Order: sequence, then structure tokens, then C-alpha cells
Amino acid sequence: MLLLSGTALAGSALEFIVHAGDVARRDAPIRLALPEVLQGDSPLQLTDSATNAAVPVQRLDSTTAIFVLNEPLAAHAVRRYRLETIAAELPASPAVTCEEVDGRIRAKVRGRDVFDYHTAVVEPPAGADPKFRRSGHLHPVQTPTGRIVTDAFPADHMHQHAIFAAWVNTEFEGRHVDFWNQHLGTGTVEHRRTLHVASGPVCGSFQVELAHVDLSAPSGPKDALHETWQVTVYAVTAGHLFEITSEQRCASSSPLLLKEYHYGGMAARGAAGWTKTSSFDFLTSDGKHRADGNHTRPNWVNMHGPVEGGIGGLTVFSSPANERSPQPIRLHPNMPYCVYTPVVLGDRAITPEQPYRARYLYFVQDGPPDPAELERIWQNESDPPRVEWP
Repeated sequence: MLLLSGTALAGSALEFIVHAGDVARRDAPIRLALPEVLQGDSPLQLTDSATNAAVPVQRLDSTTAIFVLNEPLAAHAVRRYRLETIAAELPASPAVTCEEVDGRIRAKVRGRDVFDYHTAVVEPPAGADPKFRRSGHLHPVQTPTGRIVTDAFPADHMHQHAIFAAWVNTEFEGRHVDFWNQHLGTGTVEHRRTLHVASGPVCGSFQVELAHVDLSAPSGPKDALHETWQVTVYAVTAGHLFEITSEQRCASSSPLLLKEYHYGGMAARGAAGWTKTSSFDFLTSDGKHRADGNHTRPNWVNMHGPVEGGIGGLTVFSSPANERSPQPIRLHPNMPYCVYTPVVLGDRAITPEQPYRARYLYFVQDGPPDPAELERIWQNESDPPRVEWP
């Protein structure tokens, strides 16, 4: 087949094979690097070659598409699919929606709330120090049944904002700047602008820019870092699954030195009812808990506990491609927060020539954690199914 003006001709089609590999697969997002015959901007249609059943597929750009392997695929098994271009998109409501409204971007899967990302500043509770005001974080994060498993402005640590990113022990232009502990007044992190918002049958996504601001600069607040989040939410059959890819760049010619410290990075604060006297706990991929998991280097960590009349939890997976992987995890022994903290292993300078990039996957579940399910998700992330084109 030939391509005409960068657009695949309707009727172009190819079969491909998905190999499960050594582990059973389910709910695995699979990105397809499209062969030339399928590249362009024509709509795509995907079918299971054995059953002729339609499978949701989404074109991400002219050379890439994505679908989710929702039907279970046994270890060492294969499945054949047919992917073709069609003349017009089949009418359907998007399974995943991301919509910017009322100072937030709200993500939903099949009509169920997943989380809000805050583009507008959220003020702290009445009577609290206004330094704690924040934007550029995810809250509330909800299970499929609507249980909220994150907290923002918790009374014991009001600078923790559900899913958020901040460094603690840094040096910028000769000044010590703490972007995490806002009450100290030296730094904060804020949303700056929305770059892109999209919905779709397989995934919804948005891209935003944040700023890490030095509040102690002699001439007034000065941006130290500009950070881009690419957030993607997937239509899976069990739980809620989403990811954050972060890139932190110098906002000027001045570097930011991240000094060795015991916490700071991409963090998550658990549900409001999880306290040191409650039955909340952590579970890591190494079988560690809140009593013995601090500063270990797990592939994933789950927070779980009683919430709104049931059990719910949130798991964070650190990509194996992240710097200093597997990254150390800070687990607080009494409070429900965790943070992947590469600076436990030493200093790291963010310079104009060397930005900092990281990617984290999140799974939100009703009920107690299932280690086998979490390990399956990790395998999908670390060793994804293989796609074979003819």
C-alpha cells in the first residue's frame, strides 16, 4: 500500500501477534509503533483475528497507536489481531475523559471519577497558614466505587497534598530552598499552564507545566525549575490505572542542587482516616510493611486501609527506567505517606544540560491489596508483552 499526503488509505490492513511471554497478562496497555502502511491520520479499527470481536484502539499520533489487552492472555500464549484504517471513525463515547473545568482537570473512566488535577490554587482550611496554599497536585484520588484514598492539607502535615512532587534539601544560587515544607516560606510548587487535554476510547491524557519557585530570592519569587507532567489514564477492567511522566528543567541558567536527604520527590499522602492508631499499612514488592520498609528499594509500594465503610488502597510503581532504579522509598512509620526518593543515595544536580526525568504508574483498588495482581501490573510495566508485525 502507498501513503497519500501523509494519510493512510482506507482499507490498509495488517495482522500482528501479541506474545504474552513468561507471565499471564491482563489490562496491559500496549503501544503500537505503526508500520508505514498504517501511518497517517486515518481512523483505525482493531479486531481479534480469532473471534472477529472489535477491540478499542486509539491513534496517539501519525506513527503510534494504543490499545489495552483487557482479555486475559495466558503465559507463553499468543493472540493475533487485525489493524486496519477505515474511512470514518465509528461513533462512540470516549471511555476515558479528561476535562478542564472550574480550576481543575477531572479524569473519569466510564463515567467514574478517578482524580482531579488542580490548575487553580486551593486554599488551606480556615485558620491555617496561607503559605500552605497549593496547585499542581492530584486530589481526590478515588477507587472505582468512589472511596477517596488520598488526603490534602492533613492536620498533622498540611504541606502534603495527595499526589504531589517537591524536593526538600536543595541549593539554588547559594540559597537553601525547601519546596516541600511550605511553612518555612523558602519555596513552593505551583501549576503554571495547561498544554494539552484529550479524551479517548483507550486512554485520556493531559500535559501541564508546573514551577518550583524560590520564595527567598532577594528580588522576589524566582522560578528554579519548570516541570512538565504528562498524565495518562487507561480504560482497564479492574481498578483505576494511570501514570505520570515528569521532566524537570532549569528555569534559567542557574542549576538546582538536590542534596542527599531522607525524603523528597514524587509523593503520595493516603486517606484522611489513616492514622498511626488505625489499621492502615504499607506493602512493598519485597513484602515489607511500615515497620520495616523505610528506605528499601521496592518496585512498588501499596498504601491501604479502612475508608468509607470498606477497604481501599493506592499503589505506586517506579519505572525501571528511572534514575537510580530501583529508587529508595520513604515510608513514614506513623503517617500514611510515601515518596520515591532518589536523593537518599546522594546529591544530584539538575542543570541546563541535565534535566531530571521520572515516570510513575498508579493503581487504585477497592479491597485489600492483591500482591499477585500488583506483580502482574509490574510485569506489564517492566517487561511488556511483545508485538510482532509481519
